[in-house]
Amino acid sequence: MRHRITLGLTLVSLMLAASGLAAAGGNHWKSPMGAWTIQFEPDEGSPGDPNTTLQQLQFGGTITGAAWTDPWTNTGGHWTKTNRNRYLSTLYIMVPDFGGYLKVIQEFWMVDKDVMKGREEAWFVPGQDPLGEQLPGDPLWVGSLFFRRLKAEAKQIP
Repeated sequence: MRHRITLGLTLVSLMLAASGLAAAGGNHWKSPMGAWTIQFEPDEGSPGDPNTTLQQLQFGGTITGAAWTDPWTNTGGHWTKTNRNRYLSTLYIMVPDFGGYLKVIQEFWMVDKDVMKGREEAWFVPGQDPLGEQLPGDPLWVGSLFFRRLKAEAKQIP
């Protein structure tokens, strides 16, 4: 059973990395497009927990992802380039038990072709505000991000 889970995660990672590189074309090393693991570290005093997630930044500015260490696994959103080496994204994480969702705003920048760093803020948005336009004063959590690009590995799968 453990080998099936490992194989499944490996195949998903390979597919995400391959699709991201295909979308980015030959200049993928200059672009945030592709599959990334993201480590979140909350600021001192922030109630957020450290965690690791998976995101796919796609051509056209869309994001899909999974919050693997959290009970909420469906995320979606959009990203845009704000200047030469800075990007801004907004993610939405469904929280079905609480009648709303989390709105996560990230700013990040390329450090090199396989590493990005950034900042994140998250708010709870009640169901009656579907676009999250009336956010409360303070975010639920704030912290730093460390992105590492997922790459397809040349391995022989028996």
